[in-house]
Amino acid sequence: MIVTLYVAVTQYRASHAPLLSVIKVNHRLSRSDDFGTHFKVTVKNMGNGLCLDTFLLIKEIPKEKSFRTKNKSKFHLSKPTREIESGDKCEFIIHQESIDIRNMDVKYMVVYMDYFGRKYLASDVFNGVLKDSDGRDNKHLERFSKKAKFLLFWSPTKWKYIYWKRKAIKQRNTALGKAEKRQKNNSLFVNSFF
Repeated sequence: MIVTLYVAVTQYRASHAPLLSVIKVNHRLSRSDDFGTHFKVTVKNMGNGLCLDTFLLIKEIPKEKSFRTKNKSKFHLSKPTREIESGDKCEFIIHQESIDIRNMDVKYMVVYMDYFGRKYLASDVFNGVLKDSDGRDNKHLERFSKKAKFLLFWSPTKWKYIYWKRKAIKQRNTALGKAEKRQKNNSLFVNSFF
């Protein structure tokens, strides 16, 4: 009886769970102030369930390893997207300071939560790494995309997600932190005239 109940609950979750898949990844350097440098990921819910919360986390790693660039990785957390229905597409955009993306490697992860409160790592086409556009080898065209990964408590990926999220909040590279930085810079600019 316990085995039957376990199978029934597992089947119900499998048939009603969301399944986010990364469709497109874009990292663009722009000189205009409208968009600026931004990192964009497009995902689609290919499952049957509603996706409650979704975050994009990115980590910028300097390519050149030296004493000055050691531990200079920057972490960014996107604004959460709520309630992605089945079949819907969603874009995550993280605006960054003007940096030279040719000197940075970028790793990313899309983490989402289903109706039952379980967290998953979205299936990723590019293996979660985006190098400069010259170095991308399009190996994802020769293999199947990965399935969504359930983030268990003891999973190293879950602890990596928690670490990246805390570092982004500490560095104030979240949507709220960037708005506070802009407001502070604007007030300093205005106060400099008086």
